[in-house]
Amino acid sequence: MKVHSCFKINNISFKSEKEILEYLQNTDIYSYNFVNNWLDSDEHIYVKTSGSTGVPKTIKIRKQQMKASAIATAKFFDLKEDSKVLLCLSTGFIAGKMMLVRAMVSGWNITLSSVSSFPLKEINCNFDFVAMVPMQVSNSLEKIHLFNKVLIGGAAIDSGLNKNLQNIDTAVFSSYGMTETVSHIAIKPINNKAGIFMNVSNNNYKTLDNIEINTDNRSCLNIVAKQLNDDIVQTNDIVKIINKKEFVWLGRYDNIINSGAVKISPEDIEKKLEQYINNRFFISWQKDSVLGQKVILIIESEKNININLSDILDKYETPKEIYFCKKFKETTNGKINREQTRVLVVDRS
Repeated sequence: MKVHSCFKINNISFKSEKEILEYLQNTDIYSYNFVNNWLDSDEHIYVKTSGSTGVPKTIKIRKQQMKASAIATAKFFDLKEDSKVLLCLSTGFIAGKMMLVRAMVSGWNITLSSVSSFPLKEINCNFDFVAMVPMQVSNSLEKIHLFNKVLIGGAAIDSGLNKNLQNIDTAVFSSYGMTETVSHIAIKPINNKAGIFMNVSNNNYKTLDNIEINTDNRSCLNIVAKQLNDDIVQTNDIVKIINKKEFVWLGRYDNIINSGAVKISPEDIEKKLEQYINNRFFISWQKDSVLGQKVILIIESEKNININLSDILDKYETPKEIYFCKKFKETTNGKINREQTRVLVVDRS
């Protein structure tokens, strides 16, 4: 794959692909390994899935599909050649790899930052664009103003972070996608500045160009994107289709709890509880001889927290048990592994 002539790393221009590799070999070995693969004769890149909903696996993606995704993202965010962007995500996963691909394809000037929970610690200049996970954003609020556009992905944005992002002069967006769709296929505005830029409601995801969306008989999203994937991608995400370009994410089908024949969405309950619980938490289930599955609340805390749920939730939603877990089980890229944590907590009880 060819590299755009305007492509820069840390404000440095290169005369050849060999120079790029020599620079990265002495700067960032992980980025070097990926770019070296990107530039070789193989038509594919092998990437690991996150393991959010199962065992992580390695899948094969065509480089042309990654290039198409990169072009779509650059167009969506109106990021032209010479745009100054920051990479602070691991290039071991698709999100970090795609930041490099976007830069190489579109001719961006990409700065390599540390992959840490505090990625902006040494950053003091302005950028056009950055992609981060919620924890990185939470730890960088005092410097978010240095960016024109911020894309958040990898995990849910809690109510506290969402509130902190409303009255800032930076357009903040949330992404929807997965490794199988070559990173994101839809974007949602988080604050008003992003909403104005996208001309869409803050609750709606808007698809990138050439993405078709539908639902199956479970109301779960399926995605047709021939330029990104050879097959229809069927998800377990329950959505409401607004129109051909927009949808609202409602929850995960595989998280649905069947309690006494009443189907309960954990995400609906979690949304109601966000403002009342400061710690990380999630709604799950436990076997019950009467209900089949009873609703439980699991909170990440070393000690018990007093919380009265009766005035917040209805009788079907109210957890029958509250458990406290010192440390949640996580996937390899930091997402909460709900099932492993549930099993750990329930078995221990």
